[in-house]
Amino acid sequence: MSYEDLMNSTMTVQSPTVTLDAVGGEVQTWAESSAGNICRMRLLSNKERSVTGREGNVSTHRLYCLATVTITESDRITNVKKSSEFGADTRMFDVDSVNNVDEDDRVMQVDLTQRV
Repeated sequence: MSYEDLMNSTMTVQSPTVTLDAVGGEVQTWAESSAGNICRMRLLSNKERSVTGREGNVSTHRLYCLATVTITESDRITNVKKSSEFGADTRMFDVDSVNNVDEDDRVMQVDLTQRV
């Protein structure tokens, strides 16, 4: 069984872009950097939330995706959709941490905080 066989959803990665407004101030907007990436997401247990809290994060979810997807801690995740669903999930998640599992460049573990 491959990692791809375990992925049951797709998601979109959005990256921040900064532009200048008419008076020279900075305005941050979000641009889609990649879409349709296969992934698997799960809600963290209370014990796992406690551990990430001690590390300074308040993560609520954990996402797994292929290491070919570029995700940084300044990005956000949206449009998470299971393959059996028709509409996209409108929730947004801030990226707390990105971990290259076993450092083998095959699968990434991404801790997320759901935006309210």
